[in-house]
Amino acid sequence: MPADNDRGLSSLIPAILKSIDHTVGKDIAAEVTSANGKALIDMVCRLARRCVAELEQHQALYDARIRSGAALLSGDAQLPTGGPTGPPGLYSSPTAMERRYFEEVGLLADVLKRDVRDAQEHKPKRAALAARLRQLIEAEVQFHAAFDPESAADIASAYHGGKSGETENLDPISQSVTAATLTAYLRFRFPQYAGVSAADVQVLTGGMGKDTILFEMSGHPEYSGPLVMRKDLRVLSIDVSAVDEFALLQAVHAAGVNVPQPLWAEHDSRPLGSRFIVVRRARGTVAIAQDISSEEIRRHFADKLAEGLVAIHNLRLPQIELYQNVSGKTLSQCLHDQIETWRLFWLRKRLEPSLKLEALFSWLNANIPADPGIAPTLVHGDYGFHNLIMDQGEVTAILDWEFAHMGDPAEDVNYCRQFIERYVPFDYFLGRYLAHGGKPYDAARDRFFTVWRNVRNAIASIGALNAFYSETPGNIKMATAGLAYNPRFELEALRLVAGYLENDA
Repeated sequence: MPADNDRGLSSLIPAILKSIDHTVGKDIAAEVTSANGKALIDMVCRLARRCVAELEQHQALYDARIRSGAALLSGDAQLPTGGPTGPPGLYSSPTAMERRYFEEVGLLADVLKRDVRDAQEHKPKRAALAARLRQLIEAEVQFHAAFDPESAADIASAYHGGKSGETENLDPISQSVTAATLTAYLRFRFPQYAGVSAADVQVLTGGMGKDTILFEMSGHPEYSGPLVMRKDLRVLSIDVSAVDEFALLQAVHAAGVNVPQPLWAEHDSRPLGSRFIVVRRARGTVAIAQDISSEEIRRHFADKLAEGLVAIHNLRLPQIELYQNVSGKTLSQCLHDQIETWRLFWLRKRLEPSLKLEALFSWLNANIPADPGIAPTLVHGDYGFHNLIMDQGEVTAILDWEFAHMGDPAEDVNYCRQFIERYVPFDYFLGRYLAHGGKPYDAARDRFFTVWRNVRNAIASIGALNAFYSETPGNIKMATAGLAYNPRFELEALRLVAGYLENDA
């Protein structure tokens, strides 16, 4: 290498990553036709660009983040000058700037949590707090946009879930589920039926928590036909395995709610790499992939959606552990416990602190809605179009119960709102929900759960990033959830809180 060339190997790595981004995004992408392939290419390019920004601009970006954060401090607080290094960030050896950021977040968090509490009691303080939150939002947008412009975009452009009919998921552990390996497992599982077999195995794209695998089973007198496997990823993004859902699915199905008939749960991860459950396949396709153009069908669909939600909220399943755990608790107590459970999960799974979430948890705890005087009900927790199978305007199956818990039914109504408003006015849907016997819903609950759904999704995406970081090679979907989607959820929740404070000032 010439003596006057001072670029060195440190600049070679970003150059290689930029070349990978260009080659994959321009040359290879042109040859790819499947939706799954295009989605994977987008993830690869997005993460490659982030790595370049991390390598080239890391120190400067963290320095700007610290300077912006300092503006949030009130007069009685001082910036840290030293002390412990704090938890590791995205690197095994955090930089000095990261260490300063970790230390400063602790100080800023104490100030913001105090001011959020004060703003609840003193109306004149709300406008000042909103202005400071706007400063925080702007600083965080600039920080994240430097790594990935879309990650700081409005939540309308964020991932809303969604499963497609595309096959060929490229996760290696999922690829091990083939007709041959699944047939071998079935013959081990059901040795009394020597001819049992699997065919037409398809691994669907979409879904950040579990893999969804379709297959045809034959040779079994009871289970033969089109089935679905809901299978854990190698590392869980939240602390719920597919097999943990099985007892609830059995009870909900027996009660007449439209869920796929649960057939069996496999607790042994050795046969196919992770634990899973198997259910019957419902007729129809995922609602989020459907184009409903007819106004009449849209209203019919909204009515059926509301009816299904009421059926869930009116269930009484005392034999299920979820119900036993909330015996004697009020709705407000359940909600407080739910917030604390997710806060502790975040503290266990985070790779770096978040001043945004510190402020948001303070706001949530200070704004738990007044108890409407009803008992806690079963809440699905993810009642969106990505988890609903629809056939000719009818909801034929409600999927993915990993977020199910006992709590406020208004949470489900609010979560569904972001999807249903694409088809009918929310007031129409809410009217149908109440007409079918739904539970109380008011402006305070709507406001609270609009913030909460973004906070919960932000923390779930942090769990996904932790899962990516815990395995080699990591699942690229998990990295994308944690790095690209998490900032959107956090920023959207903070924008909402700032807006509420401004309107209440």
